Amino acid sequence: MTTPESEEFSSIRAVRPVVPSKSMRTFIRVADQLVAEGDFDFNNGFQIEPLVFAADMLHVTLFKRRVPASAENDERLAKISRYVGDQYHTVSRLTRDRPGVQQRTTTVRRLNPLRRALDDAETMHVPSKEQLLFRAGKIVSNLVDGTRHPGFELSLLIDGGPVADALTFQSDLINDAADRTNAAKVLPSNNYDRSIIPIEIPFMRAPFKSEADLDDFIELVSTTADLPVFDNGLRGVSYRAELNG
Repeated sequence: MTTPESEEFSSIRAVRPVVPSKSMRTFIRVADQLVAEGDFDFNNGFQIEPLVFAADMLHVTLFKRRVPASAENDERLAKISRYVGDQYHTVSRLTRDRPGVQQRTTTVRRLNPLRRALDDAETMHVPSKEQLLFRAGKIVSNLVDGTRHPGFELSLLIDGGPVADALTFQSDLINDAADRTNAAKVLPSNNYDRSIIPIEIPFMRAPFKSEADLDDFIELVSTTADLPVFDNGLRGVSYRAELNG
């Protein structure tokens, strides 16, 4: 499972949980054994232990905003999260029943158009009669900072194809919708994690001492855990928030 954010930061995100196949579960189990049994030169200066995420907690991230925690920033993030995630939008408008009658304000509930757009983006790339299954055959790494669990995050990269295209399209749709909100326009400039890669599945985090140690471990996992993993599914989009202000 991904680790929680530091108390100094707040975040919102949109994710699609992975439905792990037998090969994915085997991969995670082997990676966990390699960490537990191996003699790796992890950097104790980070003061954390290597962590392999549980197979049932894996996910891709389509959208994320992470900013310094404060009451104001938390309110802005909450507004963005509601705008992209709520099923309905409440819209106010001025109306009059007939000419010469004073205008009045009414509220209307409208279906959030982003929901339909996300569904359309998926069926455009993966027709509804086909299963949403993917494989991943490469491990990539990113340096994670600004949380209470820094270090290198290792991810499985989904192979190019219809599923990867659908996830990328959905990510663009959510980011574009979020950016249209007034709340997004006033987020502080140090807006972390503005650019995410929606076809990466983080599976572990560890404080490797050097790039060479990291590369050696990736090579070991890649050859021991029988890549690629295949026949994995994806659940629908869900929205999560960590507001610490």
